[in-house]
Amino acid sequence: MRERAARRPVAGAETVDMVRIAVVKALGRVGREGSFAAECEAFLGRPDPAAVDKAFFQEIAYGVLRNRSVIDLALASFLKGDLPSLPVPVLNTLRAGAYQLLFMDRVPASAAVNESVKIARKLGHAGTAGLVNAVLRRVSEKGREIVDGISRGESVPSLAMRYSHPEWLVSRWVNRYGAEKAERLLAADNEVPPLTLRVNRLKGTRDELISKLREEGIACEPTSVAETGIKVTGGNPFGTSAFRQGWFSVQDEGGQLVSLLLAPESGDTVIDLCAAPGGKATHLAEMMGDRGRVVAVDNHAKRLEKVAEAAGRLGLRAIAPMVADASLPDLQSKTGFADRVLVDVPCSGLGVLRRHPEARWEKKLSDLDRLKGRQLAILKGAASCLREGGSLVYATCSTEPEENMELVGSFLRDSPGMTVESPLLFLPAAAHVFVKNGLCLDTAGNDAGMDGFFAVRLVKGDK
Repeated sequence: MRERAARRPVAGAETVDMVRIAVVKALGRVGREGSFAAECEAFLGRPDPAAVDKAFFQEIAYGVLRNRSVIDLALASFLKGDLPSLPVPVLNTLRAGAYQLLFMDRVPASAAVNESVKIARKLGHAGTAGLVNAVLRRVSEKGREIVDGISRGESVPSLAMRYSHPEWLVSRWVNRYGAEKAERLLAADNEVPPLTLRVNRLKGTRDELISKLREEGIACEPTSVAETGIKVTGGNPFGTSAFRQGWFSVQDEGGQLVSLLLAPESGDTVIDLCAAPGGKATHLAEMMGDRGRVVAVDNHAKRLEKVAEAAGRLGLRAIAPMVADASLPDLQSKTGFADRVLVDVPCSGLGVLRRHPEARWEKKLSDLDRLKGRQLAILKGAASCLREGGSLVYATCSTEPEENMELVGSFLRDSPGMTVESPLLFLPAAAHVFVKNGLCLDTAGNDAGMDGFFAVRLVKGDK
């Protein structure tokens, strides 16, 4: 836990903690999809903050989002007036300060209050600073009583408040899974996700990589489901020679299972649609022994640069980036035909909320209907690129049936030449428990610490 403030001041008469003010600015980007993540990436990518300061930034920024309903309840209890009516910088200054007071025992209350007051004075005026000072002092004195008094019931409002999720989402999960499993899902979303690596088997085995990492002071262990996965429990693997030499990529264990479903073979032509930033494209190339061709398609040229960068570090030559919109009907004319196609469509991302806690405050129920048209168009485009006898994997990081099996069912009704093939034939035995009805991989609500992924394997005609 960080116990000191970053020493570089913001220009002005008063020294303001650069880390805390960066948190407030990042929180102000929530609601503009992708902006919060970009703001965080920009700060964490800077060379000047120390590692302890970057960790402090992440703890507060992500902690506020994972506990926002609870924090807002405490703040509203001591504020005269309506909390949402406050200017956004003031509101987020209060949220960041309250998080430190309520959830970070090693941060002195005086530091949390005083630094927040400085930020308020920098971003507002004397009156703003006075308000922040008064409210946070009350939170420091009485806020824990408010938090401890939150209902422990299983009603939708109670669960939504306790785990800081929107009520529309909690209601859907309670109706589908029951209150007990829904609560497990909500609790898992508020956990800090593990850092999981995927060994590049063109360089060596998983055991060899674990040995190399441990020699460089990285605490790690094999994952329990994916046979290529390694869970990091201590240290920074990105400063190791193993990273520089391309021994591994970062990829959640559930995401590693998705690529296994496609089962590409050496010499295949494979198309990976919506490929950036390249986790699955590089995995497919590694599975093929870097022999054949992986066409990595994305409609963002800038994001495709990350695919090429990852391929270069991993020593992969089979990957061919291509800028194209996978939802347009002329896709096949650009990509040609392929033996296998992977389509990881843009989705609500409700299976990865622990990694993107801002998304719970950005997504709406209406997004599910809005996304369906594009998802179906991309799936149809993927099928048009598939040769007879070829196989296709449709995947999302969503928990919602509208984006998953319901959408696949709609596609199949209009695609008589496509059939579902059981995932059991392609997954390790430890993953069989996540196969639903013999039709699809679904890791939502798993007990193995994986993100929530859905995937189904389809075959075109006779193999």
